[in-house]
Amino acid sequence: MDDLINKTSSLLCADLDDLIADETSASKEYKLTLLAKIISSKQPNPKVVQSILQKAWNPARGMKMQFHQNNIYSITFSHEWDMNRILASRPWSVMSSHVVVRDWPPHLNLEEIDFSKSTFWIRVLGLPPNLMTKQNAEKIGSKIGRVSKIDFTSDGNLAWLRFLRIQVQLDINRPLIIGFYKNKTPNQATESPDTCPSSATWNPLAMAIPAKPTSRISDLPALTISDLPASSLPEFPGEILGTHPPPTALTPTPFDHSIDKTQQPRTEIRDGVSN
Repeated sequence: MDDLINKTSSLLCADLDDLIADETSASKEYKLTLLAKIISSKQPNPKVVQSILQKAWNPARGMKMQFHQNNIYSITFSHEWDMNRILASRPWSVMSSHVVVRDWPPHLNLEEIDFSKSTFWIRVLGLPPNLMTKQNAEKIGSKIGRVSKIDFTSDGNLAWLRFLRIQVQLDINRPLIIGFYKNKTPNQATESPDTCPSSATWNPLAMAIPAKPTSRISDLPALTISDLPASSLPEFPGEILGTHPPPTALTPTPFDHSIDKTQQPRTEIRDGVSN
């Protein structure tokens, strides 16, 4: 025992500060590689997951998948067009579980990658035409997450006359925002008052997630296309729409909205994988 203690006491951790990074080769290899993490307490069969994603994504030039650990997969594409299409079509789900899809920075190993953020499209409903501007879309989107894109045409006009459409990056561990109050006077907007003001109008958010008050994305199950009538499917691939009426009671916490169970909204889902 003493001999073992003496040997372990002589162990050292060497510092190698002079390792040289090859940025050229790293950028070539990882430029066409994405990471996908399945948000689930269970570990699905990797072969089944690969089969589902291969069928759902159907890349024109092919792709290679490799399972790593903790429900994490790396996917290397043969062409940039296929990779960009997968990113643009987020969110995705596999076997009723949300999938975080992101790039792989070449200077980080798998243990250092942050999978707590995911990208979703959000529709803002109920706004009058004079409030449907890029500036207001930025304000609304910034209250929900980090704004990635606003769906306006190249000449600055609304892409869709019925709603604002905003792409945001959300923290999947935080509760979801289901809407906001806007005073009938445009210059007197309020975010989330403790009581429902009679002079305010409720603006629900149709989110690209199975939205439910006081829930996190990582806690929510996914629905399937078969659960929905064809007329209710959203216009955009990858969208999951959950529209909400005004809460019947509000608490001072902006995320804790109490909703009458008899008035539960229908959740509409269309994700990247059809079951």
